[in-house]
Amino acid sequence: MNYSESETALGKVVVVGNRVFINGKELPPCPAAGRNVSTINGKVYIDGWEYKKGKWRRTLKAIWHIFF
Repeated sequence: MNYSESETALGKVVVVGNRVFINGKELPPCPAAGRNVSTINGKVYIDGWEYKKGKWRRTLKAIWHIFF
């Protein structure tokens, strides 16, 4: 199980496996396993998925963050 913690403009972001918490509030489960986690400019990217408008979406920008 992977664990990641970071401080962003959104607040404290904690990722445990595919479960994501922002300031203690749990987001809907991410469809991915949570191996590659990035938080940039207040946005959360996990394994090619971006949390956007209340849902996890597969976006080109999120896929980009897997490789770079």
